[in-house]
Amino acid sequence: MGLILLCCFGATASQSGPFTYTVTNAEVTITRYTGDGGSVVVPSTILRHPVTSIGEFAFNGCTGLTNLTLSTNLTTIGDGAFGNCAGLKSVTLPDRVTSIADWAFEGCVGLTSIALPTNLTRIGDTAFGMCAGLQSITLPDSVTSVGTWAFHACTGLTNVTIGNGLTNIDDLTFLYCTGLTTITLPRSLTSMGVTPFAGCYGLTNFTVDPLNPNYSDRNGVVFSKDQTVLVAYPCGRVGGYEVPEGVRSVGKSAFEATFGLTTLSLPESLTNIAMGAFLYCTGLANLTIPNGVTTIEHDAFAGCGEVASITLGTNLTSLGSSAFDACSNLTTIAVPSSLTNIAPGAFGACPRLTNITVHTLNPSYTDTGGVLFSKEQTALLAYPDGIPGGYAVPEGVTRIEEGAFDRWTSLASLTVPKSVTNILEGSFAGGSNLTNISVDPLNRHYCDRDGVLFDKEQRTLFQYPGARAGTYTVPDGVTTLGDYAFYGCNRLTSVTIPRTATNIGSGTFCSCNSLTNLYFAGNAPTFNPFSFDLGDANPLIYYLLGATGWDSVLVWAPTAIWDPQVSTTNSNFGVRSNRFGFTVNGAADLPIVVEACTNLANPVWEPVGTNTLTQGAFDFSHREWTNSPARFYRLRSP
Repeated sequence: MGLILLCCFGATASQSGPFTYTVTNAEVTITRYTGDGGSVVVPSTILRHPVTSIGEFAFNGCTGLTNLTLSTNLTTIGDGAFGNCAGLKSVTLPDRVTSIADWAFEGCVGLTSIALPTNLTRIGDTAFGMCAGLQSITLPDSVTSVGTWAFHACTGLTNVTIGNGLTNIDDLTFLYCTGLTTITLPRSLTSMGVTPFAGCYGLTNFTVDPLNPNYSDRNGVVFSKDQTVLVAYPCGRVGGYEVPEGVRSVGKSAFEATFGLTTLSLPESLTNIAMGAFLYCTGLANLTIPNGVTTIEHDAFAGCGEVASITLGTNLTSLGSSAFDACSNLTTIAVPSSLTNIAPGAFGACPRLTNITVHTLNPSYTDTGGVLFSKEQTALLAYPDGIPGGYAVPEGVTRIEEGAFDRWTSLASLTVPKSVTNILEGSFAGGSNLTNISVDPLNRHYCDRDGVLFDKEQRTLFQYPGARAGTYTVPDGVTTLGDYAFYGCNRLTSVTIPRTATNIGSGTFCSCNSLTNLYFAGNAPTFNPFSFDLGDANPLIYYLLGATGWDSVLVWAPTAIWDPQVSTTNSNFGVRSNRFGFTVNGAADLPIVVEACTNLANPVWEPVGTNTLTQGAFDFSHREWTNSPARFYRLRSP
């Protein structure tokens, strides 16, 4: 009986001139270009096999590449294939190419023009991002989809022609294309993502093909076909705007970052203002919401920093989270009787807001001293950021709502009464002037320890005051650092976390911009993916020798072993010249504190030296060693 042996081998990389390639199913993929650049022609065949694909990152970073002619058999261009080819000026794409992948030409700043093939159907995410020299682009009728950020930061782009095949323009597709002044949307377009033309600060006019069944234009503004929804406003316009009567909704992010919008008139027909509709319209000074509006969604007017007064309509029922967030000139807000649903953080980070008043007939809310409460005053909902000094939460309040003290900058101290049973995590996050939190000792659910907020059993650390500077040691026994517990503590430089800690919450160390070190005494705790969003900080996470579960890079922060050792065998150990000294060895640049006490039975440890192990060593000496019959020393983290 004969035996037939079948062997299957994967594609093996080969070399043909400056091209590294593989052959799969008798078709060639160029996997890497190794030449010097200049004008490059990718052959149509290699060893009689057609070249059909440019692999991922094959030419990426070839800054010497100036001109490129591709194989006539080419059908696919992989992710990042020609990214960051800064010297590339022109490309000829063959007609067989149907897809340009993500990042394919990103960062080709020298590219001034490119002719897209007539069979192309998809342009991937960031495919031509940051091609600052690109001046004109024509999307053929075959293109049906253009990805997120596809042409972002193409600042030299002045002309875009969109073919009658495109059905969707994705989020931020033309972000920061500041040279664009006008855009014509084709009849085929059925949907647009969030602000596809955001940051196009030269854009003053939209035109919509009259045959488009979904969209229309009016005076250069995009509307739904029946003109009841305002879809997109050109963000390069300057001056005031009157939304036409008949419009019932201002769409999602319709005016986002229209910095030149100075006045706004809304019609009585309007019923809804969608998410982010006027986000970062920093030129607006005053707002009047007509009585027909029933819903203002989240972030609708967030970041409108010049708005000093807001008049809410008498039929408004729902106000979304962060609806007026960071309206930094706003001083007062009046809640009408109709408003029965105010989401957390609706008025957050408004540093001049000193007063929230509620209509006496409102069935859901009331105010006391300018602070927003539930009608029965059992829930504290929003504390105005502009009220300075300290604040004592009134007795009778049982719940402090999420975002109630959202990123306030004026409050210096806070007192929690015995009646409070539920403080939502993050309620006090971002208080940049807060130095102390105190809790009534009779409270059965919470307590304070040195001005820091804990649960009654001191197992969970809920909030560290944001204005405190320097270092902090979390007490032994704490098992959880709560969500946003150290959020916005910009003056905090290091935190020591005990071996009992097993869980780090969401946003716990977000925006701690001065944080340099975190010291963990135990095994790696459970981290939330968003535990660290450290802003400008770049802390090093230290753990002890023998601890488990630590990776070299943990949630975007590097890790290292904290393992200093006292040398007892070298000449520096012991009494020398009326000093007691020793050498500490360890990893280079390891920070340490030397502490001393005089009685181990009742120790009171005091720091007597702080240093960094430059080149892995530090010589410590102490003159005061003779001031007591005995003195003991130990090392700890700063």
